Amino acid sequence: MAKMLDEEFSIQDCNMSAAYAGWILESLYEAVCTKDKEGRYVYLNPAMRRWLGVKTIDEAIGKTDFEFFPEDVAAARRKDEKYLIESQRGSISKEEMLIEPATGVLKWYQVTKSLLRNEKKEIIGVVEVYRDITSKKESAETVLQIQAELVRKEAAMSSLINNTDDYIWAVDREYNVSVANESVKKFVRKVLGKEVEIGMTFSLMVPPEDVEVWNKYINDALSGERVVFETKFTLPNGRPCYEEVTINPIKDFQGEIFGAAIFVRDVTRRKMIEEELQHLNQELEKKLIEIQRTQAQLVQSEKMNSLGQMVSGIAHELNTPIGYVQNNIDLIKRRFEKVTALYALSLEAIACMNQNEIEDALRKFQEISESEISTSNSLHEIAKRTQKLFDGCTIGLEQMSKLVKSMRNFSRLDEAEMKAANLVEGLNSILLILNHTLREKRIRVETNFQELPIIDCYPAQLNQAFMNILQNAIYAVEEVKEPKIFISAKSKDGFIIVDIQDNGIGIPKEIHTKIFDPFFTTKPVGKGVGLGLSIAYSIIEKHGGTISFQTEVGKGTIFTIKIPAQEFVPTK
Repeated sequence: MAKMLDEEFSIQDCNMSAAYAGWILESLYEAVCTKDKEGRYVYLNPAMRRWLGVKTIDEAIGKTDFEFFPEDVAAARRKDEKYLIESQRGSISKEEMLIEPATGVLKWYQVTKSLLRNEKKEIIGVVEVYRDITSKKESAETVLQIQAELVRKEAAMSSLINNTDDYIWAVDREYNVSVANESVKKFVRKVLGKEVEIGMTFSLMVPPEDVEVWNKYINDALSGERVVFETKFTLPNGRPCYEEVTINPIKDFQGEIFGAAIFVRDVTRRKMIEEELQHLNQELEKKLIEIQRTQAQLVQSEKMNSLGQMVSGIAHELNTPIGYVQNNIDLIKRRFEKVTALYALSLEAIACMNQNEIEDALRKFQEISESEISTSNSLHEIAKRTQKLFDGCTIGLEQMSKLVKSMRNFSRLDEAEMKAANLVEGLNSILLILNHTLREKRIRVETNFQELPIIDCYPAQLNQAFMNILQNAIYAVEEVKEPKIFISAKSKDGFIIVDIQDNGIGIPKEIHTKIFDPFFTTKPVGKGVGLGLSIAYSIIEKHGGTISFQTEVGKGTIFTIKIPAQEFVPTK
């Protein structure tokens, strides 16, 4: 390969700008190659090697198109090359439909072939550029743009690096500046007060305090590494400047590193935006914490509202048994006082008899005979009535005990962790707590509770969820002529299924997707903050279950809660 290069165009004959042009060629998406006057490949850029299906330049150097294309295609291509060389026309550009050798896919290409001359202007071969225009073939305007782009690239590669706001420069192996675009020249002039000259040492291009760092990174690039780092320094006006720097090794056609290309991008604006975003994020976090606190307070308010209704209902339910227990105790007290008084009088009469005070004894017996408990029958009757009063007290106390137990089952304040529980007990407790409200609003409640398995759950939370859904049902049937709520619970397919159905007003279709949203409510102000169903949804979800509903406006709604009957891992 070296011999062939010496014959056609020697590496030593190429000046440094040609090396940079080669470096740019290596970065092009277009497939570019050079051939000698006999049609043999001399150079292929990476895109050309991929197109031909070869891994290295050596696999193609010295070969002709006849080794990569069908004979008729290769002959036509060779004919164009001969015509170009013989006519000394300069270049040929045309569209061709070619089969890509590497893939066998038929594609349209814009093929440009130009004469390759040495420094003496002698023709030594051709340069070929292939650009895939398959997707743009039908657009004449796009074809013109592609042709113009190829012409620009062939005319002046160096203009590419001068038309960017990024600072692009390069150094040779002696750390001297070999390339510098206009942007970096303006920057150095403005910030460091120096004029950039080709051949000057790189240390004059960077702030003095950063020379050591830059020296290390450039040395790494000249050793073959790709270096990426960020740097910060202060501008003359006192403002900070942030730069993102990428340093790549520059290689010649033989892979030898002869310099380092430096790309510098001013990222000050991005850094400032990042700092501003960080500040905004901190502010948002503060606001989020405030919102969470407010939400927690509203959730607590909703719970206290439920607790208030529960306490109100319990107070009304306790009034009745407390009333007749108190009344019975008053009657028992009065009768006990009468019996103990007569008993004391009897003992006094007996004492008089023992002391031969016959008159006093007869007087006392006479007083006893005139009382309402003068006979054994009357005593038995009083004892019988008193026993009934005691039985009434027992019933009243049992009712109060049930109410207290229901309150405990509902709240389970001592069971914040998972416990084994029967959901039917919780449902019965809730109904007992709501009994006064249901009776006051004349709501008929029917239940169908099947035998359910004991499950590990958070009983207090599930009771809260069932209470919220039931209160929603109560609100829904308030305006119905014959309000009715039906509750069922059963076990099926590894789930406990609880249905709460009402014959209320139903839920309009337009708010179906909103009813579980926090703070969404159709109730008037003062009737709730819209957290009941949202809390219920969260609790059911935490138990690995689901809550859904079916509704029809004017006919009612049924909420279905499904909770896994087996042990579960609660979601966060």
